Amino acid sequence: MKLTNTLILCPLVLSLHFSTYGHDFKAKPPAAMPSHTKKSIDFVENKGQWNKQARFKADVPGGAMFLTDKGFVYNYASAKDLERIHEMSCGAGKGEKDTKDEIVHHHAYKVNFVGASDKVSYTTEEKRSYYHNYFLGNDATQWAGHVGLYGKITQKNIYDGVDVVVYSKSAQALKYDFVVAPGGNPANIALAFEGVSPRISKDGSLLIKTSVNEVTEKAPYTYQVIDGRTVPVASKYKLDKGILSFDLPNGYNKAYPLIIDPDLVFATYSGSTGNQSFYSFSTTYDAAGCLYAGTQAYGVGWPVSPGAYQVTFGGSQDAGVNKYSSDGTTLIYSTLYGGSDVDLPHAMIVNKDNELIMVGTTTSTNLPVPTTAYDPTHNGGRDIFVAHFNATGSALIGATYIGTSQGDANTFTATGLTTGVTGQNNSSPTEVNFDENGNIWVVSSTPANNFPVTPNAMQATSGGSTDGVLFQLNPTCTNLMYSTYLGGSGNDVIFGVQFNSQGNVVVCGATQSANFPTTSGVLNSAAPGGSIDGFVTMVNATTGAMMRSTYLGTNNTDQAVNLQVDCADNIYVLGRTQGNYPVSPGVYSMANSDLFIDKLSPDLSTSLLSTRVGYAQGGNPQFFPTAFVLDICGNVYVAGLTSSGGSVVPGMPLTPDAFSTIPDNFYFLALESGFTSLLFATYFGLQNWDDHTHVGIHRLDPSGIVYHSICCNGSGWPTAPSNVYCPNKLNSSGQDIVSFKFNFDAVNIDLTEESTQGGLDTNAHCVRGCKSAFVDFIRSGDLSEDLTIKYLISGTAVNGTDYSFIPDSITIPANQTTKILEIKPLLVQYPSGTKEVIIQALSPCGCEDGSNNIVREARILIYDSLFVAINTPLDTICPNTQITITAEIDTTLDFRWLPAALSQGSLTITPTPTHTTVYSIIGTQPGAPATCPPRKIDYEIFVEPVPVINLQPREVIMCASDSADLNAYAGPSGTNYIYNWSPPDYLKNDYEPNNKFAGPVGDYKKIITVTTPVAHCTSKDSMEIHVYPPFSFRYVTADTTILYGDSVQLDCESDAIMWLWSPATYLNDPLLKNPVARPLETITYNLIGYDENGCHDTASVRINVEYASKTAMPNAFSPNGDGLNDEFKIGNVLFEKLVEFKVWNRLGHLVYDGRDPLKGWDGTVNGQPAAMDTYFYHIQVVMPNGKPRVFKGDVILMR
Repeated sequence: MKLTNTLILCPLVLSLHFSTYGHDFKAKPPAAMPSHTKKSIDFVENKGQWNKQARFKADVPGGAMFLTDKGFVYNYASAKDLERIHEMSCGAGKGEKDTKDEIVHHHAYKVNFVGASDKVSYTTEEKRSYYHNYFLGNDATQWAGHVGLYGKITQKNIYDGVDVVVYSKSAQALKYDFVVAPGGNPANIALAFEGVSPRISKDGSLLIKTSVNEVTEKAPYTYQVIDGRTVPVASKYKLDKGILSFDLPNGYNKAYPLIIDPDLVFATYSGSTGNQSFYSFSTTYDAAGCLYAGTQAYGVGWPVSPGAYQVTFGGSQDAGVNKYSSDGTTLIYSTLYGGSDVDLPHAMIVNKDNELIMVGTTTSTNLPVPTTAYDPTHNGGRDIFVAHFNATGSALIGATYIGTSQGDANTFTATGLTTGVTGQNNSSPTEVNFDENGNIWVVSSTPANNFPVTPNAMQATSGGSTDGVLFQLNPTCTNLMYSTYLGGSGNDVIFGVQFNSQGNVVVCGATQSANFPTTSGVLNSAAPGGSIDGFVTMVNATTGAMMRSTYLGTNNTDQAVNLQVDCADNIYVLGRTQGNYPVSPGVYSMANSDLFIDKLSPDLSTSLLSTRVGYAQGGNPQFFPTAFVLDICGNVYVAGLTSSGGSVVPGMPLTPDAFSTIPDNFYFLALESGFTSLLFATYFGLQNWDDHTHVGIHRLDPSGIVYHSICCNGSGWPTAPSNVYCPNKLNSSGQDIVSFKFNFDAVNIDLTEESTQGGLDTNAHCVRGCKSAFVDFIRSGDLSEDLTIKYLISGTAVNGTDYSFIPDSITIPANQTTKILEIKPLLVQYPSGTKEVIIQALSPCGCEDGSNNIVREARILIYDSLFVAINTPLDTICPNTQITITAEIDTTLDFRWLPAALSQGSLTITPTPTHTTVYSIIGTQPGAPATCPPRKIDYEIFVEPVPVINLQPREVIMCASDSADLNAYAGPSGTNYIYNWSPPDYLKNDYEPNNKFAGPVGDYKKIITVTTPVAHCTSKDSMEIHVYPPFSFRYVTADTTILYGDSVQLDCESDAIMWLWSPATYLNDPLLKNPVARPLETITYNLIGYDENGCHDTASVRINVEYASKTAMPNAFSPNGDGLNDEFKIGNVLFEKLVEFKVWNRLGHLVYDGRDPLKGWDGTVNGQPAAMDTYFYHIQVVMPNGKPRVFKGDVILMR
């Protein structure tokens, strides 16, 4: 089998930054995201992940810059410190040293806008397609997802009429402009420096010296754009008592905007964010072929205060992830995850829902862990963490700590399980996988005897020293579903975890225990006798019990570092050996090499095949495997690096089609199924540079594609394609992370789709009408025998219903390379949308279970039976509007338009409809069978009527003190017309058809415009409004008083032509100007008068009615017959009826009760004279106006 290779590479430059302010926890800011492919600098918005003063942040060479409302904040880290720490941790042949407590010097300073406005606003431009996610610390309010990045920020009105525009012209040069609008004053611009003392050089540049670097701002370039020309304006810096301003000695044209353009250049050290520290740890992939690169990130962030300060290196190392597209041309997102200390991403995997799971180690006590987590608190020392992100990396699905206070997740070096490898190249302390239910399985190690275990653990207690641990979490990391120790009395570490077809868990690792737990009937139930041995253990995932367990190895040093399980449940183990590991007869092997591959039976009882590859035992350096996979054809792939950075592994076997034949420190190979031959082998990397990786897991997928990242010190990596996301190393010193995807292309079959007639769709292979599509099955390699290829058929189209039935396999005859499969549509009616046929070819060498053996895929789209479409820019018009309707149709079809009166023969028609009309085009395929019916497309053009307006009234005459109703009606009915009155003065509003007008004296014309809602068919009408001044009465009869029975004449003087008095009671004529009133009681008359314009005025007159005199009842009488005062009676009151007249003596006896209004009491009682005394009376009468009146009191009878 011949293999071809393709390569996708992406060096990633991380601008890493540090902050001692901006988090509640101590000394730990967010680390920087990667500095992306860079034609310009990114400005990252602050969504709560940084100090609230920071509005935007930019990673600049050597540090970070923040935009605030009051100016800029710069923070730089010492390049010398970071290079020293890098050398300590990654130096060639020196091993990895603990750099946690190493000091990193920083210097921060502020540039304050003196006297700036308190109301600064921001506008953004050039938004990036990628985004950042921040999960830093355990305060969820400071987590941020989908954080936007921009290429240009404008701070509006920092001074009146002055903006600041911040941008860059390259990835290395930050720029900012002061834009002074006409009316603005450049003299207001004043910059105060805090934390540094700048000076102006001889060439006019501004020099800023910090404790860790020097910064140069070139002399300002100032200009105006006048009539399209750039006109330079003389300018220079002016520094007075630490305040920087701009001097314009010759002035400028104040009618045009002025741009003051300083150029910020970082010149004294590397000028690169790459001087900061970042390291490759792990890589994985998803189903779409996207690559995820896991890194350790150290960064510069918001400073504690201006000036020099120092922090420890260990206090700012976060786990970072970059996700790249499958072709490496696009960064999809960057995510940071960490706390206040060291957080390392050792292993990553993407589950079936495209969600990333990261497992690593942490010494942070405030990791972003939900309170609902299985273990939300740090246990002390180094803990294991598990973080599960959503598909966009922007939110946590779950996360948890797990561990003890004694430092878990040990590496080779920490346990003593080492044979000359350095700290940067030993095996990962953690590995992760997921089961069919999405539960998360993790393997690691612990020296503690109190690691959490579950009741069904296969080993509930530590065997002694360091033991391996295996645990299972639910997807949200809230429940520890299973956990167990695995080990004996010596040191034991688990490195790999996989599942067989029954869902059982298979793990592998290394042990120094002579009593490592094994089972009977396996390959090696007793230790082989080496100082270190490998092991493989199978665990029942349901019960948690140990099913099978065996040692692997020789009487020397051996370690099982990775494993794979094929579809027949055979177990392939990759290990390191310093012994004489067995090699099966007839297999390809590399003599005396330090890696073994062993194929074990499903029950671990037998070694079916074994071989050795790698570099010579005892050689210096050693070759260390970083990734291992078994493809669906049984081919085995191994990728790895030298055990020491800066060294190569010379003399490794290569194939003729090797990507590179020059010895380097990266090497990978592929062995054919059965280990019979070397399929492919190549060197890879950048010669003479210290390329390496750190303790973590990298991946190969089952189709033989390598997903890997390394740390690289040099430039010139062989990147591809030409438009890869980041093709060049941007920093002049320090490290880049290089992430690459290498395709072995081992599958010897391919599929090619083709269609004879795809209509106008050029984006997919498709069929329309009765045309067929074809899938070409193409093979390469050995052609001597027939090759039968099975395939899966799926999609929304139904085999045998939507297209002619096809079988599930095809045979390519001997000596032929191609066989064609026809997809012939059988559409008898129009489908409800596009249907799809998916053909997935299965590997001829794979297992019978097809779902795991898909190697190639073809997709065919089945469209409507014939391709006919209509396009027109409008669907609603006004009557008699000409429209253009254009149809698209397969050129092989015949067509005709309906209505038949339309012009035929052209795909474009131009009708002028007067009412709503349906136009149709019918396409037919010449000679088509009955199963391919014509295709008719209808297009209904809606015609809205021109409004007919009815105004009521059409003319309005009114007075200034009144209001008038204006009513407009539009027809025909059934349309939601839009009304507009103009001008809108003195109207209630301008949009209601029934409106109200109230205005001052004058003549007005109001225009009503009525429009249809869609086509805007419009009619207009108008009405006249005349507003007259009001009139007033010059004279009206004053209020007056009359005697009962008298009359009075009412009168007024005015310009009225009509009068109305009310009420009409007691008036001779209420419509007279001067009627006569004879009221019998007090009354008020209201008068309203109208002039010739209908204007009116009102008045009122009150008439008080009094009686002739006031009543004066006598208080004594003398009935002595002298004719004077002989009777007691009412003599001076006019009344119409006597109701009661009664007199009582002082004893209460009634002495008189009369009803005759002409008589009174004569002083007798029963005909006898009454005694002289005082008597009491009660008299009631009815007055002429009908109202009652009562008189009562006492009277003296005298004799």
